[in-house]
Formats: sequence, structure tokens, C-alpha cells
Amino acid sequence: MAYVRMHEKDAVHFVTNRIEHELFLMLPTPTVVSIVKEWFTKAMALYGVGIELYAVIFMSNHFHLLAKDTNGSLAQLMCYMQANIAKAVNKTLDRKGKFWARHYDDMVIEGENTFLNRFAYICCNSVEAGLTERADQWLGFNGLEASKSGMPITAKVFNQTKYLQASRNRKNKPDKSKFFEEFSFKMATPPMWEGLSQKKIAANIEQLVRIKEVEIAKQREFIPAFGMGAVLSGKPTDRPHDPTVSPRIRFTADTRERVKELKQTYREFDGKYREIWGNYRTTCQRGRRPTIEWPQWSYPPSVWRPVGHDRAA
Repeated sequence: MAYVRMHEKDAVHFVTNRIEHELFLMLPTPTVVSIVKEWFTKAMALYGVGIELYAVIFMSNHFHLLAKDTNGSLAQLMCYMQANIAKAVNKTLDRKGKFWARHYDDMVIEGENTFLNRFAYICCNSVEAGLTERADQWLGFNGLEASKSGMPITAKVFNQTKYLQASRNRKNKPDKSKFFEEFSFKMATPPMWEGLSQKKIAANIEQLVRIKEVEIAKQREFIPAFGMGAVLSGKPTDRPHDPTVSPRIRFTADTRERVKELKQTYREFDGKYREIWGNYRTTCQRGRRPTIEWPQWSYPPSVWRPVGHDRAA
């Protein structure tokens, strides 16, 4: 048990996961973009109750999202979304084997400045990577335009299970067009901009993104971006020249003092959880039925919703 996940109610999460060996399996071809959009949209529709999604982007070998989870359903959303994207993309690429490198990383975000920095980082991730000059040039699935417009993201997903059930014991296959289901969700407004008009929200996002783009351009000394044409000329089996796996950072906030407080709270939580886990495992090994009170905000074994989160009505 190397990592104990702490999931406080109403915390803002910066979530990331990478593809195995950082392969470019999600290279933003029209087919892969469609797959990612379909399964992410369906996951949000099915498991996104209580999840306020502020930003999301899928790159060729990883994704980021920024969200507040008021209902404890983030783990279910992630499991469903990642499993189906992996299965569908692997099938498209005629590939088998592990898709994601590890469990998703989940960083807790506190403070307005930290939130806006992460929001801009996600929107400009393709610029940060040197792939595009502007955030809106990235063709992979992302929520930037939906955040600015306020319009829902929609997708039609083919229900393979219902189609196969309807096809049993029939000489003539049913019409596939009747087995598409439409799902949708809306991007959430960043908390500091709630109550503003959509036009003002769009202007704020545009300004934030432009400032980030200029900052990145200066950092790379205005070296031209790779460009979407060059990106799409690559292969899914390609990978970065120097792939790296960043260490898990569990908390970030506007002040160092607050980060220290969050780390101390987590250390106490982690110690308590591991102690209870040891007692739980010992009790199970002795053939008894354990009665355990797990720490608040923890995930008991085989439970998707963290302790302390009430189910949505």
C-alpha cells in the first residue's frame, strides 16, 4: 500500500494521468479525439453528479483536469472514463496491454492564485509543451471553448451492449443508428467568477490564457512551436526523447504555511489509515468479520465513495 488517497469534501482537485511509457497513444487524430470525447462525456453524464469541472485537456500521452467534487464520485468517474478510453483506443490501434502508467495523481488545490495558475496551465498545456503557439490551436479534446461559450459539450455514444442484445437470434441485424445515446455536460464557472455574465467570464479566460501564452513564449525564447501538422505526422508508438515521471505532489496552496498545514494533516491521516488497515488485514486473515471505523475522507477497501461524503439524492 504505497499511496493512501485523502479525499476531503468540496476540495478542488488537479488530476493527472499518463500513458504507459508516455507513448503517444492519444495522438489527436479525429478518431481518437472522438473516442476521448465520447467516453469522457458519458462518464461525466453518468458519474459527474456533484462534480464541478473547471478545465480539462487530453494531450497525446496524458491528461489534466481541474474539478471540485462535492459528492465523492470522482473515483467512479475516473475509473469508468479511463477504462473505456483505454479499451476503445487500444482496439482502434489494434493494440493489447497496459494503457495507463499508474493510478491517477490527485493534487489538492487551495487559494485563488493557485487555482488560476492551474487553470491557465491546463488550458495552455499544448503551448507549455511547445506543440502550439496558442491554446486554441490544440486539436485534442479540451474544455477551453466550452468554458468560454458556456455551451454544453455533447456526444453520441454507440451502446454496444444493447445492440448485441437486440441482435441475438435475429437473421437481420437491427439498425445501428437506433443504438446511439446522447450525453452532455457543462463546464463549471471558476468560483471567483460566479455571478458574472458569460461574456465577462469568456473575457477573463481569454485574458488569463493570453498572459500565460506570452509568459511561456518568453521562457522558451520565442522558439517556434512544433505545430499541429508535425504533431499529427507522428505515430502512436512514438514517445518523448526524455520521458519523465514527476513525483506525486499532494497539495499546493497560495502560501507555504498552508501547504505545511495540509502536509501535516495528511501525515496524521496517513498514519491513522495504515494503522487501521493493519488491524483490518489481521482480522480478515484470522477468518473474522472486521468491524472497522475508517478515517474520514478515506476510501475503505472495495468502496468507491470516501468516508464523509453523503450520497446525492
